[in-house]
Amino acid sequence: MSPDPSAISLAPTAMQREQIVQRLCTNFASNHLTMDELEQRIDRAYKAPSVAELDALVAGLPVLPDEPAATTSKAASAAPNSLPLSVPDRDVLIGIMSGHTRRGPWPVPRHLKVLTVMGGIVLDLREAVIAPGVSEIEITAVMAGVEIFVPPGVRVECTGSAFMGAFEVHQRAQAIAAGDDRVLRVTGFAFMAGVEVKMRSIRELPNG
Repeated sequence: MSPDPSAISLAPTAMQREQIVQRLCTNFASNHLTMDELEQRIDRAYKAPSVAELDALVAGLPVLPDEPAATTSKAASAAPNSLPLSVPDRDVLIGIMSGHTRRGPWPVPRHLKVLTVMGGIVLDLREAVIAPGVSEIEITAVMAGVEIFVPPGVRVECTGSAFMGAFEVHQRAQAIAAGDDRVLRVTGFAFMAGVEVKMRSIRELPNG
C-alpha cells in the first residue's frame, strides 16, 4: 500500500520539528545516537520539507521520557546541594546559534552532555542539587562559550582538551568539609571555543 500523498507533501509545523529534535536529544543523552548522528539529524529536522521525512528521522529509536526525573523546586530549595530522592542519570543541553542558562535549585544529572555551536551555555551550580560522588559534564563546544559556576566544597576535575580554544578551571584554595565527597568532572572538546569553570559562592555575582 502506497503512502498517502497528502501526508508526504504536508509541511511540518515548527512545534513538530521541535518535538522531533527533543526526541533526538533524549536518545543522544541515552547513548542511542552518536554526536555525528545527532548533528546530522537535527540539521535534517529543520530542513525536512514534509512530515513523512521528519518522522523518518526517529524511526527505529525508542520512545523515552522527555524530561528526567527531578526533585520539586520546593524540596530542592529547602535543602540545596543535598541528594534528592531521584537524581537524573542523564540529560542533554543543546545550544545551536542560541544561548541557554540553568540556575537555581535544579538537580544536576550524573552525566550531562552539553553541545553548543556558535552559542553560549551558562551552568550555575551554586544552588543546584549535586549528588555525592562524581557528576560528569561532557562538553562539545564549537565557536562557542561555556561558563560553569561551582559552589565552594565541590572538587573539580577537568580533563577537557581544546584546539584554538581553552578549558580553564579557576579553583580557589578551600577547605573541603568532612563528608563532602562531591566531585564535578568536566570533560570534552572545545574547537575555537572557551570553557571556563569558576568557583563562586551564592553571595558573589556569577561573573565576578
